[in-house]
Amino acid sequence: MATTMQRLTAIAMELPAEAQHALLAIAESLVTPPRRFFDTMSDAERADLQQSLAEADCGDVADQAQLDSELDELFAAAATPQA
Repeated sequence: MATTMQRLTAIAMELPAEAQHALLAIAESLVTPPRRFFDTMSDAERADLQQSLAEADCGDVADQAQLDSELDELFAAAATPQA
């Protein structure tokens, strides 16, 4: 393993600086654990999500007609071409 690492290091050192930086970025991405969507949320967003999940667990959900109306509005707005 040590000789392989030494050979890779020697090859990398012969690359131009831009290629070395690109190679380093690739190597870092391989050792960095992937981020979950939850990790990208703010504390307020996480709290809101947790509250919504707790409400859903208790069966405390929105009125179906209200939910349908809100969804209709969202889809209508998304379907309207923006000027």
